[in-house]
Amino acid sequence: MKTKFQLSVSASLVAMTMLFFISCKKQVPEGEIGSTSFKTKSRSVVPTAAMQNKFRVFGYFYRSDKDFSNYMDSLDLNQFTDVALSFVNPNNQGDFTVGSNISDAVVKGHNANVRMYFSFGGGGSALYFDTLLYAQNRTKFVSNIRKVATDHNFDGVDVDLEGERVTSNYNAFVMQLADTLHKYSKKLSISISTWKGAVVSDAAYAKIDYINSQSYGGPAEGGAGTRAPFSDFVNDFGYFKNTRGIPASKFNGGVPFYGDNFTSGASSGTISYKSIIAQFPYAYSLNYKYLDPYKVTYFDGHPRMRQKVEYALQQNMGGIMIWQILFDTKDNSSLARLINETAANNSGFNPSTNYYLLNRTSSKLMEVANASLLDGANIQQGPNSITDARLWKINTLGNLMYGFTNVNSQKVMDVAAASTADGANILQSTPVSTDSQKFKLIPNTLGYYTITNVNSNKVVEVVGSSTADGANIAQKIVNGGNNQQWILRQIQ
Repeated sequence: MKTKFQLSVSASLVAMTMLFFISCKKQVPEGEIGSTSFKTKSRSVVPTAAMQNKFRVFGYFYRSDKDFSNYMDSLDLNQFTDVALSFVNPNNQGDFTVGSNISDAVVKGHNANVRMYFSFGGGGSALYFDTLLYAQNRTKFVSNIRKVATDHNFDGVDVDLEGERVTSNYNAFVMQLADTLHKYSKKLSISISTWKGAVVSDAAYAKIDYINSQSYGGPAEGGAGTRAPFSDFVNDFGYFKNTRGIPASKFNGGVPFYGDNFTSGASSGTISYKSIIAQFPYAYSLNYKYLDPYKVTYFDGHPRMRQKVEYALQQNMGGIMIWQILFDTKDNSSLARLINETAANNSGFNPSTNYYLLNRTSSKLMEVANASLLDGANIQQGPNSITDARLWKINTLGNLMYGFTNVNSQKVMDVAAASTADGANILQSTPVSTDSQKFKLIPNTLGYYTITNVNSNKVVEVVGSSTADGANIAQKIVNGGNNQQWILRQIQ
């Protein structure tokens, strides 16, 4: 069942994984670089989606204790255009009790220029919702929902009835609720999965303002299959747009701010994104993390989140939906910030940020040899310490193509003589408008990137899978080797 749920992680698991990290962090497969090797550089302020108001970032804000007002102060509200308090549920008679913890949260959201919703239902919601949707109870229930929205100045309402709660009465209820809310200039969204999408009628879809697609699935699969693969994100959008005729502008693609733990290949619970990063600060640069030889966590790290937001922008989607926003971090590993940077720059990479490129086989960094400033200087791999010759700006060149500019030389990555041959050298050149200086960046399921030259359609690799400093970097036909896979990591 595709559902949202309360997260719980045992303290013993966290303690055990923390101890393992402390004792074994030099052995991680992606080659962690210790924090002592970093140059700290300030980042420029990127306009958020909330300030631009061009791309929705719709975040569910879940508190089981309903203490929304106090926890609003812990949120970076500038990262969101819309926030849904989850869940504000009625009693079995359809009556709501709304205290200051809810009404004050609405005021705080509006002060930050955020549209505020309340969401009712939720995964595993009470059976009495079925009764409240009956024809004889529907008008009273709709009136009560409208009253909460208008009395407390909400901008809209989100219907999050899932699974068996999407009954034969769902369509009539949604249509009546939409008509009522629209009379008061309130919006209506529904949270729905594709496997229940067929139950919703065309007439009901036509009346709602937004669809929050639960594209983070469940139950999760083991191995490299994750709760929220990119393919699900694409397929869910295709279903609603092409099969059901929903305009892209009404679609918010769902993403998870949590991960799935697996022990010996079997699902063993979930963990918030911020808990993953608290244990492993560099985990954001991949879509998985080994906790120990038997435990692995899969999640949406920066590679997959970039991929999804880039696709959403390419398809002119209305925005992104998040479950849930309290699971995010507040530093540069933040997923919400990444979503906003992508929306602001129409790119998954912030052009003002410095990145370093770490080879999967060698755990060495891509560098310009001898920190040269000259055209034609060789690009090779070097030690795991940050210098400007090992830092790169990643600039969007349109149509999901990118250029790499070396921070030290201000020259760009290029294929020698615009060659299309295997083994052609990678070097730096003065930037010009040529396909040999353009690259495509596509992550695999785990988050490792291939760097594909647009001119040759060959990928950048460490020659001979060498682990030595100074080993050459060239292009070759893609073969799936680890020496052709790269971690793209930003300076924190």
